[in-house]
Amino acid sequence: MAATVAIGFTAGGWTTRDAAERLARQAAADARAELVAAACVRKFRENPGFESELSVLKDTPASDRPGILEKGGWVSLAGMDEPLAAAGVLCAAELTKAPDLAAPIAGSPGEPST
Repeated sequence: MAATVAIGFTAGGWTTRDAAERLARQAAADARAELVAAACVRKFRENPGFESELSVLKDTPASDRPGILEKGGWVSLAGMDEPLAAAGVLCAAELTKAPDLAAPIAGSPGEPST
């Protein structure tokens, strides 16, 4: 029986209730950060001053970019008490890595319809 338990927890993928709850909380936090980051990217790109603000963001040291997005309100959704710092990191990375961000989002205000 001891061998079964040992194998189950080491190789079998068994986990304790506390560990499972911790993993579930982390997965929920990660999913929330990804959702808020996606909204951040979209809101940022739809902003009329997008190109100049993106230039400022890219010229800012990477460690300071999430703070700029937090202060600008980009990483908050309706009903949130505080900005989500993890979303700021994800949003900043997405905004500064993609070379095609200057193109407007389909369906954005001011975009000509095709």
